Parts: sequence; C-alpha cells; structure tokens
Amino acid sequence: MREMFPLVLLGICVLTLITNGGGRAFYFTPAEVDFLFPGPFPRKHVLLYKIAKSAAAAMVGSLVFSCFMLSRVYHWVAGYIAIVLAMIFLQLFSMTLVLLGQTLAERAFTRGRKWLMALVVVAVAFVLYSASRNGEPLSREAVLGWIRGCRPAQIVLAPFSVFGQVATAQRLSVDLPIWTLAAIGVDGVLLVLVLWLDADYLETAAATSQRMYARRMRARRGQGITSSAIAGGVKLPSLPRLGGVGPLAWRQLTGAVRTARTSLIVLGMATAGAAPFIRRFFQTDALPPVLGIAGWLTLFTTNLLRFDFRGDLEQIDALKSLPLRSWAVVLGELAAPVTILSSLHFLLLIGLSIVEPNHRMIAASAAIVVIPLNLLFSLIENLIFLLFPVREMAVSPGDLQGTGRRMIVLVLKLMGVIFVGGIATVVAAVVFYAFTDHSLPIACASAAVVLLGADAGLVPVLGLAFGKFDPSVDTPA
Repeated sequence: MREMFPLVLLGICVLTLITNGGGRAFYFTPAEVDFLFPGPFPRKHVLLYKIAKSAAAAMVGSLVFSCFMLSRVYHWVAGYIAIVLAMIFLQLFSMTLVLLGQTLAERAFTRGRKWLMALVVVAVAFVLYSASRNGEPLSREAVLGWIRGCRPAQIVLAPFSVFGQVATAQRLSVDLPIWTLAAIGVDGVLLVLVLWLDADYLETAAATSQRMYARRMRARRGQGITSSAIAGGVKLPSLPRLGGVGPLAWRQLTGAVRTARTSLIVLGMATAGAAPFIRRFFQTDALPPVLGIAGWLTLFTTNLLRFDFRGDLEQIDALKSLPLRSWAVVLGELAAPVTILSSLHFLLLIGLSIVEPNHRMIAASAAIVVIPLNLLFSLIENLIFLLFPVREMAVSPGDLQGTGRRMIVLVLKLMGVIFVGGIATVVAAVVFYAFTDHSLPIACASAAVVLLGADAGLVPVLGLAFGKFDPSVDTPA
C-alpha cells in the first residue's frame, strides 16, 4: 500500500492531464450558476465554496473506500484520512489544470499535453525495460525494486508518497499526525496555487454547466447520456419477435452499439486481456484476481449500462402504450445490459481458460451462473429505479450529487443478491457434497436454477412496478 498508493495517484493525475479530465472540475448546478455568478461574491469566494463542497463530498465517499483498505492498513482511521486528503488533492489538481489552461494559450496547453503523453509512453517503456534487463521475469516486485533505486523516480513520487505514508501509519500518536500534516501541506500548496492563478473561470464554468444541461436534455429525449453524438452506420440483425421481447431488445442493443461503441470495445479488450496481463506481469495465479474483476463488473458496471428503463425514462409512456404484456416489456428492456455484461464476463473467463488450463473447469462452471446473476442485478437495479425514479448526471470529481443515492442502490442490490445468492450457495453446497461426486458444474447448475427462479419471481414484480408508473406524476424534473 505504501508503494502502490503514490503510483496510483500519479497515474490518475497523468490520465487527467492527458485526457483533459480537469475540464469538468468547475461544474456548477444551474441553481448555483443563477445564484452565485450574478451575486456580489468575489471569484475566490465562489472557488472556496466549490472546494469546500468537494471536500465535504470526499469525507462522505471515503467512508466506503476506506472499508476496502482494512486488510492493507494498520488502522482504519489512517486509511480514511489518506483517502480524504487524496481525493481533495485530485480535485485541486483538476482545478489547477483548468486555471492553467485558461492562463496559458490554448494552443500551448494542448501542445504541452501531447508532449506529456509521448513522454509518459517513453517513461513507462523505459521503466519496464530497466526492470527486466537483468534477465529476471518482469513482475510487480521488479518494477517496484527499480523505482526504489531510481533517484529521479523517487523525486517525482515524493509529493504523492506522503499519502501512502498516511495510509500505512503504524503509530496513531506519532506517525499519523506527522504524515497527515505533510499531506495537508501538499494539498495546501495546490490550494495556494489555485487561488494565486485566479483566472476568470466563470465563463468556462458556465460553458461546462451548459454542456451538462445539454446532456440532460438528450437524456430527456431518450438518447442516453453515454455519448454526445450517435454513431451511424451500425445496424444489428433483426431478432425474433418472442412476444415483443425481440424488437425491444434490438432497439436497446442498437442504441448501445451506436452510443457507446468505443467504450464497449475498450471494455471488451480490457476484460479479454485481464487474465493474460495478470499472469504475465504479476507472475501469479490469475484465478483470484479474475474473480475479483468479475465481481467488480457485476457490482458497478450495471449502474453504467443504462440501456433499460433508466435510459428510457422519457419513453415510458410510449412503452406503456405498446400492445405487449408487462413481462415482455421488462425482458426486452433488460436484454441489452444483461447481454453486454454477460459478454464481458465470458471474455474474462475465456482469457482465464487460455492462460490457466488447470482452471478451465472452474471457468466453465462460473459461466453457468453468469447470465442468471447478471439478470438478477439488472432486475433489482431497475426495480429500485421504477419505485424511486431520478435523473442521474455525471458531475465533476468529488461532487456529492448522486453519490448518496448510488451508495443506497448499491447496498440494496447487495442485500438482495446476498439473500438470493446465499440460498443458491447453500443449494449448490448440498448438491456438491451430498448428491454428486463433488461435481462443480452440476453444483453451479443447481445454483443457476435457484437464481433463475428468483429472476422469474422478480419479473412480474418489476412488471407491476412498470404498470403502476405514472409518467405524468412519477417522471422527475
């Protein structure tokens, strides 16, 4: 943790600079624009308000992230403080990029980002070459060992290392206060730099807010929020009618391919290459990391694949007017996210089977429960949405908007899946130990039957929620 935490922070900062991710750092809601911008408030006071709001959001969001660090730190409070200060650092870094981009000439700033991208590629290649030129296999330990012995690398990582020291502080009375003050000093330097630049960012903030508002209007028209423009020229083959499920599924899949084609290709390449990369770079068994990646995909990617009722909020009145049964509408709307997410899982398991031949039986058994489990997650997610509809918008890093609801939805999903998954696990264990000769595929098949039973029970519940949804009353502003 002490060595990887600074590298992760450095990577996020470099990625933010290269991709111009700091452009959203000054997003204000329309109400804030109307109230603060024409008001008698100096620019620095508005800026401090934005920073304080982001700091409050960081304190809330870090409560969740710190729980995942319990096994990697000595004390939970140290990990929590480190994440809070690191999130504030990233927000201040994004703000600094925005102000520098306005202070410098746009062409010079863009040219500088391109040169930095080339420099990063060269630096990464040089580090990997230097770490493996002694003849030993390339591994995480070899890379970290080279960084420890490289003075320039230590100098570059010095501002980020204090956050790793805070996270791994062993003595709360001595180490934690010292390194916390050092991390606060790093954040303070960035804060002073942000206030010193004091560029006229209000115009940029208003433009950013206008772009976010335009995305909301596209969402209201049912175009989704994954892309600002729909890529044409993509036509999927027609699907069987299946009582109306096929046309609805075709429509959602076509929208997914046209609006998120690049993102889906990147996700597919990342999942397919995850197991080979882990095996090659870390020189370890790829099964545990792959299972962790699969769980992460199921938990968090479901919220991003909104090609279902959440993306059709403005089209629900049209869906209700179709001469289809409610179960057909439900299955048609959920077909796209389940298909996409299951495809990513299958690519992940195929990669595992290629690099780990000994785990092919485990991969094949896991593939049996992929579709029922993903369908269960999508059913719960959409049921929560239809009962408590809301328009979710992507905002700047650290903003509190939407964070609380995402956490609640995540907890509710986990509660539902843990309940159903617990029953399925018990059934699979009984089948595995009592009724078969320790056959993992048969045990997973029995778990899949339990999950499919839960899915079949939730489909009419979701159909009932869809039927009771009144677009004239329940559609949020």
